[in-house]
Amino acid sequence: MKNCLIFGDSISTTNFSRGGYEEQLRLLLGSEKMINHAQNAAALTSGYPFSVCDEVTDSPQYDDVDVVIVWAGTNDWFYGVPLGEPDGRLCDNFCGSLRKTMLTVSERYPKALAFYVTPVYRYSEYDGETVKFEAFDTKNAVGCTLYDYYKCIKEVSERVGFAVCDMRTASGINKSNHTTYLRDGVHPTEFGYKRIANILCNFISGYLK
Repeated sequence: MKNCLIFGDSISTTNFSRGGYEEQLRLLLGSEKMINHAQNAAALTSGYPFSVCDEVTDSPQYDDVDVVIVWAGTNDWFYGVPLGEPDGRLCDNFCGSLRKTMLTVSERYPKALAFYVTPVYRYSEYDGETVKFEAFDTKNAVGCTLYDYYKCIKEVSERVGFAVCDMRTASGINKSNHTTYLRDGVHPTEFGYKRIANILCNFISGYLK
């Protein structure tokens, strides 16, 4: 395998827990190069801080990319991004930006294994709040839970035809054990990143076989 391209939020950067999952995944896959466009505090939706949708659209197009990972959505809950409709085309909402992101990645890297990773458990405040909540069960400023964004990812990917790695269920991270896997309720611990790297590797290996 040559190159792996990553788009996402802070969970996919190398800024936490001794480098995140990037180097661990590179070693597991035997990749020559990891190209990482993840940014701290990124939302998926276009027009929001460090938008992953905008980054996918505006970033350089690379040669010899074997795998493209897109992992975002947890900060859309934080910012209170409107969901939109699963068949929507406007990018000022979550579903519309999802569709554009998936189709743009598919157009730019038609020969690569491209897939979207769903958000994991989150225990934090949302924008404008100071109290921490369980995001999958708590409505944000626009009345949506993280589970609502999760369901949109699943539905839009089915409509578009884009692979999904369901990290929410595969990781097994939940309210009973999150302190083992998440250092602050959001960003993984070293142990959490080790599990994430293994799940990503197994998902990719299964497709490439």
